[in-house]
Amino acid sequence: MIDLSKGAIGIGLFQKPATLLSPFGRFENGRWTETEITVPIMAVIQAATQKDLLQYATGDKLDGYVRIYTFSELRTVDEDVGADAQIVITPEGTRYRIVKAGRRSEADFTRAIGRLEHDRGRSV
Repeated sequence: MIDLSKGAIGIGLFQKPATLLSPFGRFENGRWTETEITVPIMAVIQAATQKDLLQYATGDKLDGYVRIYTFSELRTVDEDVGADAQIVITPEGTRYRIVKAGRRSEADFTRAIGRLEHDRGRSV
């Protein structure tokens, strides 16, 4: 088994405040209702590497993708409960939609890939 304790220590040292936005929808009286829950979290947000995107299996450029490390749980789309992908918002207001997330139970942190929601006014 790989020792991930140093990675968890690094996350603890370099994490900064962010906001986790969790969209959620459900049927109420025959109508679809969407709600959003926001939770303050601490996270490390870094530029994604080519290796990260190969694991995500995308042919897109590196622009607009980031790696996110946090002790909070992150999720992508969950069709079973009618939930859209979560969004991590930096203090500057930059929004990253979670496109891939994996929980590392050995060190109790989540490693995710986020995609910039809007790039200079263009939807990505």
